[in-house]
Amino acid sequence: MQRNSCFSLQKNNYFALKFFTMKLSFPNKVILTVLLITAYASIYAQSNNVEKILCHKWLYDYVEKNGKVVNATEQQKASSLTFYENHKIKTTDNSSFESGEWHYNTAQKTITLTDYSNKNTLVLTVAEINDKVMVLEYKTAEGTAVKFHLKA
Repeated sequence: MQRNSCFSLQKNNYFALKFFTMKLSFPNKVILTVLLITAYASIYAQSNNVEKILCHKWLYDYVEKNGKVVNATEQQKASSLTFYENHKIKTTDNSSFESGEWHYNTAQKTITLTDYSNKNTLVLTVAEINDKVMVLEYKTAEGTAVKFHLKA
């Protein structure tokens, strides 16, 4: 380990090592540090914003399969998907509910859902999200493009 100022750097942290050993004036290092922190904060804020929007009950609206709209059945209309702030999730339909957990990946704009009962996971791409509508996409193993349209 190499120590530089108040930072402890590991040998495999090449970027940080190069940054703190660059021959820049102190003001330039400060400016560069502020820019890096601002970029990180922006990414963190985007993640937090999506996670806050996610956290409530979503109702099934309709689904698209390979671009064709399939209207919701009465049972599907009664179904819901609820995201909680503690990263737990609950799905319900007329007769049962399942629980699990969710994780949002900011860089890939994906939600990974894990079902507690069978440990299956499903990775969905967040195509659109706001406080009223969420569109989740994925491709089946057979190559079918599926888009779930949910409403608040």
